[in-house]
Amino acid sequence: MKKFVLLLFVMILVSLTVPAYADLPTEYDIPEVGTEIEGFKVSDVFYWNQYSTNVVKLEHIKTGSVLYWLANDNIDRSYMMAFNTPINDNTGMPHVFEHATLGGSEKYQGANTFFEMNSKTSNTYLNASTGQYYTMYPMASTSEEQLLKYVDYYMKGLTHPLAVENPFALMREAFRYELNDPDGEINLQGVVYSEMLGALTQSRWARYNFYRMLWPNSYVTTVSGGDPVNIPELTIEAVKAFHEKYYHPSNGTMYLTGDVDLPRFLNLLDSDFLSHYDREEIEIKDSNYTPLEPGSYRQTFSYAVETGTPTEKAAIIYYGLPFEIDDYNDMVILDYVCNYMNDESSPLQRMMKEQLPEANGSMSTTWDPEGKVALVYLATSIDEADTDKFKKICDDALVQLLENGVEEAVLHGMLVNKRFEDLMGLDSSSVYLGASQNMVYYWTLFGDRDAWKTDAVVYDHLTDYLTVEHLNETARKYWTDLNTEVIAVTVPEPGLKEKNDAALRAKLDDMKAAMTPEEVNALVEQTKAYHAFVEESNAIAMPEELNALSVETLPEEVSYKPASETTVNGVRLITSEVDTPLIQVSIRTDTSAIPFEDLFDFMEYTWLLQNVGTENYTREELPAQIAAVSSGMSMYN
Repeated sequence: MKKFVLLLFVMILVSLTVPAYADLPTEYDIPEVGTEIEGFKVSDVFYWNQYSTNVVKLEHIKTGSVLYWLANDNIDRSYMMAFNTPINDNTGMPHVFEHATLGGSEKYQGANTFFEMNSKTSNTYLNASTGQYYTMYPMASTSEEQLLKYVDYYMKGLTHPLAVENPFALMREAFRYELNDPDGEINLQGVVYSEMLGALTQSRWARYNFYRMLWPNSYVTTVSGGDPVNIPELTIEAVKAFHEKYYHPSNGTMYLTGDVDLPRFLNLLDSDFLSHYDREEIEIKDSNYTPLEPGSYRQTFSYAVETGTPTEKAAIIYYGLPFEIDDYNDMVILDYVCNYMNDESSPLQRMMKEQLPEANGSMSTTWDPEGKVALVYLATSIDEADTDKFKKICDDALVQLLENGVEEAVLHGMLVNKRFEDLMGLDSSSVYLGASQNMVYYWTLFGDRDAWKTDAVVYDHLTDYLTVEHLNETARKYWTDLNTEVIAVTVPEPGLKEKNDAALRAKLDDMKAAMTPEEVNALVEQTKAYHAFVEESNAIAMPEELNALSVETLPEEVSYKPASETTVNGVRLITSEVDTPLIQVSIRTDTSAIPFEDLFDFMEYTWLLQNVGTENYTREELPAQIAAVSSGMSMYN
């Protein structure tokens, strides 16, 4: 009998008590409601159990902008400025402006300053991101002095970006037509334009196609990053108007986390930036949205791929059932119902495995800022011809769910696993930056800066909300007798990419053919002037003032506990203590004794152990059993 050696990785819960990774500041450190500090006024203090931190809400008196301070002793300090940035077209305006903000300001004009800061200063995170209805600018450092430098750089870019004044800066970040020689070809270039040529994958287009059918003409259906077809429609006048409206402090929210000198940050933000603005009301409205009439809607979309691209089981199918909801708390409950339906023991997953074994199916809910809600099924690795079969599986699984309800054992495993995930999350040094990013999602999704508090309250009462009875009751309340269905199928079309490329080439050639000799020469001169601008801006080095630290002054606030080593029954045991209520067990064995010709069998056997049942539990029952006692188990070699 051959001996196979396995590697086991188990996370075991020792205590469900949330640890004090972030020791709470003293009462003296937490300002009282009504306290005025450096142009801000404290309007709320909230203790967030999930993250073991106080959250202090401060409103800027002059502009109405809000800053949340997640007050704790975490030394991975972070700051983030976020804006609600919906857009009703596919020019990628928010994405372009995200790049423009980091690409230079009146004070910091170097094109590569941001990238130099990333590599030459002490940061744990520097970035920016654009979503369907938000743009956020997060930054983090273990040095408070360095974080203040980042705040200055980012805020200068947010308030006085080069792109709203210098057409060349916008050309660099968005798009430009280049002609290097009067006899040459016109080419289309640009950072965002080039990025989106590669970023719009089939999965992303499939989601956009589905949303356009589900919520016609809504701004949540636009390509937030920009569609390369529409990016050239962007104008500097539109960029200026977008910046003036959406990048006003009244439309912004700030997030500060960790052990910081609060008055010092507030003083910088107020004196250098916010105090130069007056309060304004920024209307965010989905005015173009046209609700669907009850009925059945289906459409197939092509995704451009090169000739020879495989198309078997390459379709992506979205199946949506819109419904109305009257309580956000119910959305949390329905999300857990969806989590149950994505468990291997659920009706949906059992039917998928039996009838479409090579496909992947999932169930979720989606919500937009105007309160539009839908139950969504997604299938990948599937053929377009199996669309009706997938729809029937979803319909039958929903019927079974509404008739039989959620299984107690699976729900219990989900709840315990949720606690595991949260406790493990607190082990991350960037946990509070992540929490503040979640706060942005809730704000821009529900139109309320304090929407995150609703989720925090629900979290504190999970065991009250998430009972089998409550889940079943809520699912039946909203998902019975749905009268509208939307199916969007996105399939690859080989050869379409070459056709699109040829069409663009022809369009650019026609553009040049329609130009006068004077216009051609003007474009050549503009191209030369642009490259001269780029060369000049690239030559501007990062100002030394942006680096707050040297090797000698790096903070030394992190300590490491040494590991101890013993031998038990001939087994080497290495242990180390950390501030966590979780135990991580990793069993590693020497597999060098396995002959080379047996390695494949060994790997196959390891895979089988993770994909078959046991004497006591079926394969479908195992995930819930594992979730009830650990954050997960894996075997690998």
